[in-house]
Amino acid sequence: MKTLDNHQIIINPRKIPEDKILSFLIKTYDIVTPKISLMLGGIENVGWLVSFSDNLPPRSVLKIFNQNTNLKYLRKEIKLYDELRMKGFFTPEIINSNNNHEINFIEYKNILYPTILMKYQDMITTTPATITNNQISKIANLVVRLHFYTKEMKTLFKGTTENKSKIVKTGIHGDLTLYHMPFMTNNEIYIYDFDRRKYGSIYEDLASLIITFYASGAVDNIKAKSLESYFIKTYFSSPYASCKYDQAKLDLYKRARVREVITYLKNLNIKSNGDSDSLKQKKDWIDRLLNLKI
Repeated sequence: MKTLDNHQIIINPRKIPEDKILSFLIKTYDIVTPKISLMLGGIENVGWLVSFSDNLPPRSVLKIFNQNTNLKYLRKEIKLYDELRMKGFFTPEIINSNNNHEINFIEYKNILYPTILMKYQDMITTTPATITNNQISKIANLVVRLHFYTKEMKTLFKGTTENKSKIVKTGIHGDLTLYHMPFMTNNEIYIYDFDRRKYGSIYEDLASLIITFYASGAVDNIKAKSLESYFIKTYFSSPYASCKYDQAKLDLYKRARVREVITYLKNLNIKSNGDSDSLKQKKDWIDRLLNLKI
């Protein structure tokens, strides 16, 4: 495989032409007449919705990763999905290639990009403005169960397993948002995109989700606080909860998450290529986060 050196230009996988992707699908998965459409979102990686005309699932998602993706860690993510499904979670299911490989590579401009093909799920993403208390309760119960089971899956997460502090650690998602926990048509929650996962504090995940209530601008701070309170109450009243609620710890991680998101959004502004609507939206998010009192 070609590796990245200090002088090699990083090309966003979004730049790979459609005809190149179609040829890849035909060759790698024996698809006769694939049809593809670009999915929204994705900065470093990109997703394509794929329709099939043969006996494979009627719709799937091809995810193309950037050229710097750690393949060993990606294989562990696939393993994590399998382990979580065995515990009753709904996670991505990988479709193997005609050579029975989970991870395959598409070449463009002498660079190999890792890819996976996943079964498609019809999903509805909630927002702070549309989410109900029942949905908040389901999400809280899913997250607390996730933290309970991943504590014994240490080898699939980044970070040391040594814990000299009193912080309760487990396997955490690392980028927990409503976007990464949409509802399927059967009202179950589909959880995905664990590429930022690590072994850390549960409060980091809780803070990640809670900050999205405030930052989106979909609701005012009073409503966002109500969502936060209901989520926290449900999470820590679960028999799966590993510790008692600590407001100070949550606030500490909320402040850290705010700093992290602001940095991320500023970096996205640099990569937005002058898209005025995108720049304004990200500026609004940053302004709301800077004015958030924790």
